[in-house]
Amino acid sequence: MQNMILASATLSDAATITGTTGAGDLSIGNLQKMDLKAVYRVIGDTVSLTIDLLNSKEINLVALIAHNCSAAASVRVRASNTNDAGTAPYDTGLLPARSNQTGFSDSGYPLEKNMFLSFFSAQTYRYWFIDVVDTGAEYIDIGRLYISNAFQPETNMDYGLAEGVVDPSRVSRVVSGGKVPREFVKYKTADFALGYSNEAEMFGKIYALELACGRTKDVLFVPDPDAKDFLQIRSYYGTMEIINPKVNYQFSLFNKAFRIEEIPV
Repeated sequence: MQNMILASATLSDAATITGTTGAGDLSIGNLQKMDLKAVYRVIGDTVSLTIDLLNSKEINLVALIAHNCSAAASVRVRASNTNDAGTAPYDTGLLPARSNQTGFSDSGYPLEKNMFLSFFSAQTYRYWFIDVVDTGAEYIDIGRLYISNAFQPETNMDYGLAEGVVDPSRVSRVVSGGKVPREFVKYKTADFALGYSNEAEMFGKIYALELACGRTKDVLFVPDPDAKDFLQIRSYYGTMEIINPKVNYQFSLFNKAFRIEEIPV
């Protein structure tokens, strides 16, 4: 078990991304957009990306959100301070594209859109290389790219994590008593609190995340990166809907509550 993580795409959104040509309007630039319906689509079964962060940055998370890769697909992540993947000193090797899997076989609950997540000890490099192979696929879709220095607290979030589903649909009744539903897309929510954070975490990390993302830009919240079985269902790509204050309730300790609302596929 690991402590929760909270990440933003601020660094990768500011980067220069080159790679395999996208199909028509489904271009590589869509990887830097919040809307998961505006995918990056590559015709064929191989995608190669080079992400230039413009200078060396400390990174501990790479994610490909809302991709359509099969259970057999692989992702390889490499990093270097020179634009040469072949000599990159950091190399994850081949990892399952669906990160709920420990191998390259179906986990038993594939989603319509899946997620690749690699969370690792921080590496400081400028160039990041991502290769996706899904042998035999007609095309590969990827909705969003995260290359991030994710926040992971020294003391985990408090007990009481609340995970739910909101259904904003409306149901009216006609004169005869029958129901007329108007269905809207459902979305997930997560409410949690950090109860034992120090000043450096609250004002050196969380404060910067709040300023960068606010309520209008996306974040990625993962309650436990090691909990593979339900990793994709229990990961939240969304926005911080409530920006609660940081409460200095003891001499050196702060608490803060969060609410994440999903951006649905």
